[in-house]
Amino acid sequence: MSFLDSILAPRGEHSCDLGGGLYFTYNEVSNGLGGYVNVGLTLRRQGDPGFAARITDREGTFVHFPGAEEGSWRKDLTMSFTPRCRFRCWIYREEDGTLSFEWMVQPDGRYWGDDDGFGMDNDVEVTLFAPMDENGKFTGPFAPRKKRK
Repeated sequence: MSFLDSILAPRGEHSCDLGGGLYFTYNEVSNGLGGYVNVGLTLRRQGDPGFAARITDREGTFVHFPGAEEGSWRKDLTMSFTPRCRFRCWIYREEDGTLSFEWMVQPDGRYWGDDDGFGMDNDVEVTLFAPMDENGKFTGPFAPRKKRK
């Protein structure tokens, strides 16, 4: 295995418990942009090995993209908009018990800087959220909202 292959290789499958008998699995891989991204996100049900709702494929592309609302967030994009996770993405259980998919479309400019701040840009972070049901289906399009605490 070459050095480059070893950096780009998956860092293993991980899982995260969502409560209510649900969890999701994912692989963490290099995003080719100096960081890592979760790909192959799959919603699973405890005690039901046959249930596996694939949310993103192994490259981070949404299997069933629900669309994204138009809005002022688009003017902040410095990269092309594509339905693919290139940065942070995660599934949360909200306080009301519903599921939400968080997708960082673009990080802020600090992402590009080194420890001393060299290379930083003025990019604005763009993070979108979409509601999901417990079967792993999106129930609405991606849209901005206040970040989770």
